[in-house]
Amino acid sequence: MVAPVAAVLVKKPGSATLGEVLGALAEMLYGSFFGAGVIISGIVQGLGSEFGFLLLNINVTIINLYSYLQ
Repeated sequence: MVAPVAAVLVKKPGSATLGEVLGALAEMLYGSFFGAGVIISGIVQGLGSEFGFLLLNINVTIINLYSYLQ
């Protein structure tokens, strides 16, 4: 859930991956049962989200999203 939100808000290459890795790091520091495997999962999920945004050429801004919802 962190990766798409980070990609939409920051709109820089790698922001989804960085956001997901930071989320996974926080999860690991809170005492996850899976330990460092959470970081690997965060990297894979972040790269998958980056690939999805790249493949579909999604360029969403907050203003466009807000106007779409009204």
